[in-house]
Amino acid sequence: MKEFLIKLKSKPYYKLIIILICLAIIIPVGYTASRYIMNVINDHFLESKNFYFNSNRLKSDNPTYLINNWSGVGEFSIDISLNSNKNHILASDFDVEYGISYVCPNDVICTSNKSSGVIYKATHTDEVVISIMPTRAFDDGESITIQVEATSTSPYVETISAEFKIVVGKRGVSYAIDDQVNRPYMLVSITNALASYTIKQAFGLYSIGEQIDSRTYKSLSDIDKQKCVSIMIELAFNPNTIVMDTTSLISGLNILEEVVINGVSYVSRISFPMEALTSNEIRFYKLDYTSNYTYPYENATSIVNFNAY
Repeated sequence: MKEFLIKLKSKPYYKLIIILICLAIIIPVGYTASRYIMNVINDHFLESKNFYFNSNRLKSDNPTYLINNWSGVGEFSIDISLNSNKNHILASDFDVEYGISYVCPNDVICTSNKSSGVIYKATHTDEVVISIMPTRAFDDGESITIQVEATSTSPYVETISAEFKIVVGKRGVSYAIDDQVNRPYMLVSITNALASYTIKQAFGLYSIGEQIDSRTYKSLSDIDKQKCVSIMIELAFNPNTIVMDTTSLISGLNILEEVVINGVSYVSRISFPMEALTSNEIRFYKLDYTSNYTYPYENATSIVNFNAY
């Protein structure tokens, strides 16, 4: 090795190799630093003009959101709020026009409620909804990536964007948590997009594990319907943080676990069956009103442990 280095140093291109190595290290660092500096300068310039173009999802650094509760068969929506606020006090005193674009994979169809819009100075906000419809059934664990970009076109130009990686959690079943700061409750919304039922107890000509469609299920007697399940849902949660509204009308609800807090029993785990092609909503009361448990966008993990089987 020593002899090789001695020979290499004697070659005329030795210094060139060293220079190329240094450039390979310096250029990427310099490019990143210069891009950061240019972004800072641009932000300061726009702020000096009282121009603000922001979003709850899209950012200048193109963040990636991981959404792991897609059903894989039904439509999925990405709700994006655009605004002309810097904070609760400062906002642009003029209308901001913008365009919205997205890039989707070939096995889904993406549509938007608008391709352009205006953030009016009277409201300082505008809403965009990107809807994703699969062209095939996705299996558990499969994912798609959607790139969304918004660019202000007047009075100044600025671009914000984000990448959304949407993963199939349990095929046919999805859930979301709707919450707001200073609201005493949150809502857990569950959707079952499956159109089939599984035989859990044999009857007539049907065996355990056999699948039947919704039309066949509806033709069964009430006794035989009880032997079929489309999907079972299980939710686990900490009653020290959220407390389930026990007045929620959930058919077939089974309390699996309770905990005692200050001498009072609180539900901490439940299960219940869901009919095919239906939705359900459960209310939970928050012990901390200032918290926001919105899922999947505001929080990467859910405060409710969700399981479908």
